[in-house]
Amino acid sequence: KLKTVNLKLWKIEDDIRDCERKRNFKDKFIKLARAVYFTNDDRSRIKNKINSLTKSNISEVKSYKKY
Repeated sequence: KLKTVNLKLWKIEDDIRDCERKRNFKDKFIKLARAVYFTNDDRSRIKNKINSLTKSNISEVKSYKKY
């Protein structure tokens, strides 16, 4: 699952940079920009689950405002 969500994030990031390069800030850009944080939230849940299952002492803690 983590690999899948990472691949999705990389694709989103590539696509949003393509929009930036083309100066296309319309609907596609907005959709991609929103997808970044939705997908990062999915990634965070997966990583937290992995940490819980493995009883890892290493964790990445980030805090953002709710949307």
